[in-house]
Amino acid sequence: MKQLSVNKKQLTSKARINSEQTISSVLKLSLLVGGLFSVVGCSNIPYAIIDGSRSKITDVDSHNVMITGIDGRMYFDSDTVKNIEPGEHTIRLASTRINARGMLLSYKDIKLDAEPCKRYVVAAKHDKNKRFSNKHWEVKVLRVEDIPWCEIPEGYEAANSKS
Repeated sequence: MKQLSVNKKQLTSKARINSEQTISSVLKLSLLVGGLFSVVGCSNIPYAIIDGSRSKITDVDSHNVMITGIDGRMYFDSDTVKNIEPGEHTIRLASTRINARGMLLSYKDIKLDAEPCKRYVVAAKHDKNKRFSNKHWEVKVLRVEDIPWCEIPEGYEAANSKS
């Protein structure tokens, strides 16, 4: 009889552990789902994209650009695409063209008044007469595209218009 009661204790403790794990899993799942809903809920806030990754379709003197800073905040991740809030920004770009010594030390700042739900495709247009230098270039906005999945909420323009 004693052995039977030990087995009941073991079964009871295993059931308690299983129920605690189930509760823990449910809590984790609810946090995950809640987090997803908050992200999805924020997705209706309009944004713009600066894209320096698509210069290859232009010409041999155009090169991609890395986004190294936005409004004084520096980025060290070598990204060529970043989301930005609509409005005026100072964006620091670095050309991906390597000079004769193999260095990427050429930066340019541009001012951009980003409209909501727009993608700004930019490139570094280098001087073709300066083949071994990466310092002689300018930023070219190749095109501005609509972001298809981005929607501007009703009343956003009026609330965020410049006075």
